[in-house]
Amino acid sequence: MPTESREPNTDRLVFTAEYNAIWLVVIIGLSLSLAALWLIRQQLDAHKLLDFEWVAHNRIRAINHGIDNGLLAVTTIRDFYKASDEIGPQEFRLFADSLLERHQGIQTLMWVPGADVLGQGGGGSSDGPWLQVLQAQRDTDSSGFRWGADSMFINLLDRARDSGNLAASGRIDYAVEGENTGYGFMAGMPVYRRGVKVDTPELRRRHLLGIVVGLFRLSDLVNVSISLLEPRGVEILLLDESADSDGRFLDFYASRLFPRGVDSSNYSDWLGREVEPKVSERIRVADREWMIVCGQTDLFRSAEAFQEGPWMVLGAGLLFTLLMSVYLVHIKENERERMAIQQQLVEREELFRQMTETVDEVFWAISADMKEMCYLSPAYKRIFGELTAHRDARGLFILDAVPAGDQDRLIQALEQIRQDGVATEAVHRVNRKDRTTRWVRTRGFPVNDEMGRICRIVGFIEDITEKKLADEALRESEAKLRDMFQQSPDIIMTVNKKGKVLLMNRSIPELPAERAVGRNSLALMPYGFRKWFRRALKRVCRKGVTRQFEYSADDGTFWEGRIVPIRADGPVSAAMVIATDVTEKRNLEIQAQHNARLASIGVLSAGVAHEINNPNNAIQFNSSLVSRAWKDAAPILSEYFEENGDFSLGGLAYSQARDDFPRLLSEITRNSERIRRIVENLKHMARQDAGGMMEDVDIQQVLESTLMILHNQIQKYTDVCTLNAPDDLPHARGNSQQLEQVFINTLLNALQSLQSRDSGVFIDARFKAEEEMLEITIRDEGCGIAERDMGRLSEPFFTTKTDTGGTGLGLSISRSIIERHRGSMVFQSEQNAGTTVTIRIPAYGPA
Repeated sequence: MPTESREPNTDRLVFTAEYNAIWLVVIIGLSLSLAALWLIRQQLDAHKLLDFEWVAHNRIRAINHGIDNGLLAVTTIRDFYKASDEIGPQEFRLFADSLLERHQGIQTLMWVPGADVLGQGGGGSSDGPWLQVLQAQRDTDSSGFRWGADSMFINLLDRARDSGNLAASGRIDYAVEGENTGYGFMAGMPVYRRGVKVDTPELRRRHLLGIVVGLFRLSDLVNVSISLLEPRGVEILLLDESADSDGRFLDFYASRLFPRGVDSSNYSDWLGREVEPKVSERIRVADREWMIVCGQTDLFRSAEAFQEGPWMVLGAGLLFTLLMSVYLVHIKENERERMAIQQQLVEREELFRQMTETVDEVFWAISADMKEMCYLSPAYKRIFGELTAHRDARGLFILDAVPAGDQDRLIQALEQIRQDGVATEAVHRVNRKDRTTRWVRTRGFPVNDEMGRICRIVGFIEDITEKKLADEALRESEAKLRDMFQQSPDIIMTVNKKGKVLLMNRSIPELPAERAVGRNSLALMPYGFRKWFRRALKRVCRKGVTRQFEYSADDGTFWEGRIVPIRADGPVSAAMVIATDVTEKRNLEIQAQHNARLASIGVLSAGVAHEINNPNNAIQFNSSLVSRAWKDAAPILSEYFEENGDFSLGGLAYSQARDDFPRLLSEITRNSERIRRIVENLKHMARQDAGGMMEDVDIQQVLESTLMILHNQIQKYTDVCTLNAPDDLPHARGNSQQLEQVFINTLLNALQSLQSRDSGVFIDARFKAEEEMLEITIRDEGCGIAERDMGRLSEPFFTTKTDTGGTGLGLSISRSIIERHRGSMVFQSEQNAGTTVTIRIPAYGPA
């Protein structure tokens, strides 16, 4: 008792120590993970600040460059005037318009002559001294700025004239239709006579030719400069340091990632916000000093690629801590499981003893060298009789009762277990002491040690005498029945009331016979036939009647069959389904019907062609007669018209009829000729084909005849159908009527695949001299062919248009005709893109 009470206390102490270690690992892991998170975050924040400073300076340089480019346009016009002796309004506008196209921020460019600059004190009305001003502005510029009346503009001209250099104005309101849409500024550049030194204000006034003035819109300048840069979450403020506090604000560029409004009324609040880092730089704009301030928004995108690094380190630390904790807990659980396994081992040993002493099979175990019997269960006596008093040469009791003829087979099976390490069994006889013979099955299994070597062989012995006799009788009966069952040309399967397959004599393409057993028979039926089959099977099993059926499979085969009830001593327990393949019979019937229909159509076409030809001949004759009569009467009617004026002829004024009648008669003649050609083609199709293959076939003429025959179908399906066949196309040797049938079938399929009248069909014929082959391609822009159907296009009776009367014979017959012409027929298709059929036949002689 004291020993038993100390062991649980020791276990509790051990497990308590393990729990303390787990908590210590958790605390250390969390501390290290949080420290690493804080350190990496500090490093990333410092890097983000450096990255922002670089991005801000990059944007400042871009804006400075954009402003310099705008001012360069003003100096470019100055150079333009200095390079030319005299420039008129037209030349100025052409040159200024080209600069406006290149520089998006400039809204207006103008030339103020020197006389206007010197006389500006007289006022700036539109009818005063400003009549000499040349101005070019954008079509979108409608600011309505009054140049002559604005003191800022006059001050700009004075400063530019007196300084002799580029001068810039302060902020000006840029208003459209009375609404303020931002700010701008002006820049002026004086132009002096060439070759004159102007180093004093007096000389500058005397030799001044004029001043180039540009009006700039600040928002356009900034947007054009920044638009090429990647959005990074940076805001930009432009300030004029040369202006007073009221005119200091110039423009604010809001980030594309974080747009917000800042104007002249609240920009100081934005400048004073210390939470957002800012970078500023001063730049020179002509004779003024500006400052550009860049601010970082909350959505600033740093170039640092390891933004998620701190959280990844924290996650890794937490995961490591969790794994260590789980590992320590796992150690504790393993100890508990070991104790449970020991208890289970004791229970299983007792269960094994009970089992071996009560079951009818004999359990045995021998050493790996087969020289020592390790265990033999008491059930040995029930099968072998009394045990012998001695062992055999191998030390095995079980060999004593085995006949000499079976001992070698049993020993060989045991040797195979020892050599190959696999389970083996042997069926043999046993001679009992009462002189009776029993059949047993001995099965052995190898047992391996830790090194993977066989250390023992165990197994069991089972009495199978009754089963052996029953199996032999059943095997004999099954062999006879199987021969009868499997030799049947029909598919026979037995199903229960729920449709589960119990037996099947033949394999089908979808499923082998051995795998069909146990499956639902509905899965073997076509989808559209399943509902009928389910109802019919229920009625057969309920009423015990026989049902007949017919169906077609997805692979194009036709089946006939019946469902027969199977009775034992009571009600119907199952049904036999017998299906016969009647595909060949059905195909012959369909082909015979199709041939008869084609023959009827041929006879009808010949009769219709004859009936149409008679009235058409009369139309042709009468139209020719009326045409000659009109030619004779036309001069007389014209003379009458000249003398008496216009008159009515057939309800039309003669002035109109003399132009329309020849055209109408020509239309009658042309359409009657078209009727004649159609009739000839119908008679040609209805003509009995002798099957000769030695005709000289003009492929171009056959294709044109095909288009004539299908003219109505072409107009029905599409507005685009073209034939491209050169006049010098060589002829072919074969049967023109059969080739015409091929082209009709192929072109009709192409037309029927079109999904709209905008889609077209394109026929191209060419001669490949290096191969001496004629190649005819018929390409459509239709719905295409599914990939699963591409390999079956030329199979007889395969069609995807059964609902519209398709027989599946067109392409099959066409391919056989092309093969008889020693040619080939190739299909290429892409779903929803169209299909291309390429027909190649040998050429024969020149056209």
